[in-house]
Amino acid sequence: MNLNFKKDIIPHAIVVLIFALVSYLYFMPNFNGKVHNESDMFQTRAMSKEITDVAKEEGETPLWTTSIFSGMPSQILKGKDSHNLIKTINYLLPFRSAKYPFKILFLSLLCAYILAVSMKIDWRIAIIAAFAYGFATFSISGIEAAHYTKGLTMALMPAVLAGFIFLTRKKYFLGFLVLAYHFALQVYWYHYQISYYTGIMLLVAGVTFAVIKIKEGELKHVLLVALFSVIAGGLAVSSNFQKLKSTQSYAEESMRGGSDLAPYTNEPAGQNTTESGLGIDYAFQWSYGIYETFTGIIPNLYGGSSNETISKSTDFYKQTRSEKAPTYYGPLPFTGGPVYFGALAVFLFVLGVINSNGWMKWSLIAIGIFSLILAWGKHFGLINNFLFYNLPFYDKFRTPMMAMSITQVITPALGAYGLHLFIKQEDKKKAKEDLILAGYIVGGIIVVVGLVFGLFYSFEGDGDGRYQPQLVELLVDLRKSLLRTDAIRSLVFAGVGFGALWLYLKGTLKITALSVILGIAMLADLGGVAKRYMAWDDFNIRESSIKSGAEAQPRNVDLQIMQDKSYYRVYDMSRDPFNDNTGAFFHHMVGGYHPAKLSRYQDVIARHLKNNNQRVLDMLNAKYIIGKAQQSEEVIAQQRPTALGNAWFVDELTYAQNPLEEIDFLKDFNPAKQAVAEIKYKDLFGSVNPTDSNATIEFVSYHPDTLVYKYNSNTEALAVFSELFYDKLWNAYLDGEPIDHGRVNYILRGAKLPTGNHQLVFIAEDKDIGKDLLVERVSSVLILAGFPIYLLLMVIRRRKEDE
Repeated sequence: MNLNFKKDIIPHAIVVLIFALVSYLYFMPNFNGKVHNESDMFQTRAMSKEITDVAKEEGETPLWTTSIFSGMPSQILKGKDSHNLIKTINYLLPFRSAKYPFKILFLSLLCAYILAVSMKIDWRIAIIAAFAYGFATFSISGIEAAHYTKGLTMALMPAVLAGFIFLTRKKYFLGFLVLAYHFALQVYWYHYQISYYTGIMLLVAGVTFAVIKIKEGELKHVLLVALFSVIAGGLAVSSNFQKLKSTQSYAEESMRGGSDLAPYTNEPAGQNTTESGLGIDYAFQWSYGIYETFTGIIPNLYGGSSNETISKSTDFYKQTRSEKAPTYYGPLPFTGGPVYFGALAVFLFVLGVINSNGWMKWSLIAIGIFSLILAWGKHFGLINNFLFYNLPFYDKFRTPMMAMSITQVITPALGAYGLHLFIKQEDKKKAKEDLILAGYIVGGIIVVVGLVFGLFYSFEGDGDGRYQPQLVELLVDLRKSLLRTDAIRSLVFAGVGFGALWLYLKGTLKITALSVILGIAMLADLGGVAKRYMAWDDFNIRESSIKSGAEAQPRNVDLQIMQDKSYYRVYDMSRDPFNDNTGAFFHHMVGGYHPAKLSRYQDVIARHLKNNNQRVLDMLNAKYIIGKAQQSEEVIAQQRPTALGNAWFVDELTYAQNPLEEIDFLKDFNPAKQAVAEIKYKDLFGSVNPTDSNATIEFVSYHPDTLVYKYNSNTEALAVFSELFYDKLWNAYLDGEPIDHGRVNYILRGAKLPTGNHQLVFIAEDKDIGKDLLVERVSSVLILAGFPIYLLLMVIRRRKEDE
């Protein structure tokens, strides 16, 4: 067998060890039992506590939870059980006990390396590209904010592109497997906006490749690449069939699916939703500024972050004694840090633009340009407004600047390709000319953007009005200083790259020495900026405190309420009621935080709960309210005697002609006696007469997926339940037989119940889950089975070559 172990195996094994070591060193505190302030994960743990507790006790994840917003599907909060076997059989298997920060960085480095290898780049240069990708601030700041699903899906983007590149090199079986495997794992990790951008990246690459290759007369090759790409993508999607299906089903009912009120009012419904999806103003709120794009080469061009760590030697610190300052003054509402690709990485990228050619160069450039246009959002409305209203599913996502994840893939990829070609260039004169031109371009950009244009900035932000004029002056001086310092810093790192390549041309450095110098410089450049937002000092929370629940100890008011063992809801106004999940550690909450809550519930929040409509709180069974005493600011709890409990009979039902009429009915009604439903439910509910005065309905037992009631009535009666209507999961059974139920009071369940003494049970169930999970298992098995088959075919082929 013609396999050179020293050449084909050892270098890649060494690279994997280097990546593991670098990731370990950067996140060493994680391995010493410490974690950073995972604010988003704290919120996730809070809203998922009921789901986690039930799954731990019963061995199966419930389909529903009432922890936040009076009820939501559990898979939206915590993810759904999956039979996609790739979730277990992947690169992170040896690191199962490691924390997510390490996993994300290691996977980012490894997948960027795979992309470079697919481009036939020398392994020593591929390491540099991996450092450039893994330590880019967009990834590190995401880890700092505990956006772990985003980090994992971003980590896989380069490897997905690598699969496509293998296909273009006519390695059809290998390319198919690499693309299918990594895309299947990416979709499993449940950040669909990044997966959507990954699809866009592949589409732009494919179109560019097809146009160029068809002109060269390679139509058959183009068709084969397209065929294998589609099959690989199809298997990747079907291996996550159940997750995607349930998410799509929920999305139709969430804010991302639009608002039922939109056709009947010109007002923004809830948080700027339209009839079909998010409103464009809301969706484009986090659009990266066009000029702000130059933070890719000068990180503090716009001041860094909205809460930047500053030196104690600055005048701002001396005046305020604060080590944090709102130095960011760009167009974003706020930010945790800039999108910095690295001065050295950008220098190599420019070199790649100059000295490379062919479909790969133009494909990468096309992808990069399109990703920037997407990231600019509202600042490039000429294209983005059209895409928002016409590109399928585009109006389901917000935060356009997330498209910079694509740019982050392209920058080191083309940079490594350019460096590879530079080293292979036999015409030293041409190589020298390319190097000098790249130096002029990058040096010119840094000088003009960072030093010259900096003379004309106002350096004032939209939020500066909240500070005294003297403090604003200090902020302006601080921002100027940060820009000058970083501009000089970027010149130095770009200069290191230029100097190292110059010495290589002169023969002073060999490729290994050059790679080591550039690798260290890349780590110093990007790692130095990354540590501004995630350093060892940020790991100051003991993991043991999280496991013991010490991070969320109940307050006295929580303990007081928890004495009541019945099933009810709590409205916590001592915190931001609709931007905080902390209370879900202890209670079933009326409020909470989630960016994709049910659209109708958001309508009720915007129109009623934020206006303190007590009638709506009553129908949601908000038995307790937490607030602050007016005089002392002490947090206190009060019982609400008007809360209607878990179920009740009503005497009157009004039919609304449309959703607007229905939700407006809730402004002034008696929920104990009256209900409202859309006219489409008239055949179900019919007419409602006054209830038998002796009729009773009682709540028997609670489980997230099963609610049991018993009732007795001498007349047919309409029961209203303080549970959200979501008929895509919930079914009703009367004495074991299914009955229909409908929506009343805009968001609640209602059922017309026959006379007699009966038991009514609501069950959350997915009757298709068995078939759906089988599709996931079969699809993932087909992908995984391809790898041993590929290895077997490779062995057979090489044996034939040896004969």
